[in-house]
Amino acid sequence: MNKLKGRQKIAVIVIAAIFALGIIKDFVLKTVITSVGSNVLGAKLTMGGLSVGLLTQKVDIRDLRIYNPAGFPEGTLIDVPQVRVDYDLSALAGGRLHLPLVIFDLKEATIVKNKEGKLNVDSLKVMEEAGKKEAKKTAQELPGIQIDVMKLNLGKVVFKDYSKGDPPAISVYDVHVKDKTFKNINSVQQLVVVVLMEAMGPTAIKSAGVYAAATVLGVGFLPAGVVGLLVGKDTAEQEFSSNFNKVYDASVKLMQEAGQLNSQDKSKGMIKGKMQGADITFKIGKGSGNKTKVTATARQMMIPKPEVAGGVLQRLLEKVK
Repeated sequence: MNKLKGRQKIAVIVIAAIFALGIIKDFVLKTVITSVGSNVLGAKLTMGGLSVGLLTQKVDIRDLRIYNPAGFPEGTLIDVPQVRVDYDLSALAGGRLHLPLVIFDLKEATIVKNKEGKLNVDSLKVMEEAGKKEAKKTAQELPGIQIDVMKLNLGKVVFKDYSKGDPPAISVYDVHVKDKTFKNINSVQQLVVVVLMEAMGPTAIKSAGVYAAATVLGVGFLPAGVVGLLVGKDTAEQEFSSNFNKVYDASVKLMQEAGQLNSQDKSKGMIKGKMQGADITFKIGKGSGNKTKVTATARQMMIPKPEVAGGVLQRLLEKVK
């Protein structure tokens, strides 16, 4: 009986040790990745959690965020709730980072143009270095990486333009890209360029830095233009946790501060005016549960502008917080 108890005790100690080592391993890797990543990008990188499965050969990264570089307003450039990675343990033992599959669940990308007209993506250190002719040599000096397949999911792209003043003009593109597949990515720079080019695509903004980096690194993926717009639709919707009165008053104030208020009818929840060069209409009413729903309509010279409608709601969302 004593021997049995002794064996049970040893088993518990071994399990506890393995569990503790697992936590330490994940903590150390998380610290290293955030530190190295921030240095390579030239911008702050954080992650909420990281877990590595030695037997499954899988890595799960949660709440990965890349923030704006210096010279831009504080805020998130890239928001990735989850990154899932399959890795090759035998290749890793040989000093080579081989990733058969990487899946990016990119919730939101925020492209910012500052008052000098420079884009936040062009100001990333990795973009500035990748755009130089020495980029290929630099890439060869970094630890080898081979991604066989990368799948990218992209929810929303926000474009904030401070070049015409503060507060900025905001456009929102609901892209909803699912499982867009890229193959044979062989450097960290290529990986970053591919993700940024896809984020830039819906905005139809030309980034000299990203294009230069793509040319030097041999990335053959070009932005597809405005791909996320709901053609023929001129509306965007957003639900708010605040009550009707608070949302309505904030909508009126936003229209007055950022544009021109033409008319309002609180009994109908209707507000009309102009913002960002477009005719804007807010229709405020009951949403799901106890929430308040705002439908924004935007048209410019009779042309639907859903990205402007989305941008206006983004500003309202920031105001109601």
